Amino acid sequence: KRQHYRLYTINKIPSLKVLDFMKIKDAERAKAQRLAMSSAGAALEGDVQVEAREAAATTNANKSDVKTFTPGEGQSAKE
Repeated sequence: KRQHYRLYTINKIPSLKVLDFMKIKDAERAKAQRLAMSSAGAALEGDVQVEAREAAATTNANKSDVKTFTPGEGQSAKE
């Protein structure tokens, strides 16, 4: 879906060893680092931040629709 998602993820999670069932090579880590320092990387970071805010807003808006089970709340099994 997203262009450069693999490189973005590799750069953001340095301890990652495997992604999408493929080992992460040193050359790929270097490429991810170069992307992060470039203007394309800065634009990608901005896009990710906007999407994260939108997703959080959508999640918070939908929380009123979610029914969560709370132990001990409501009717007991005897009733």
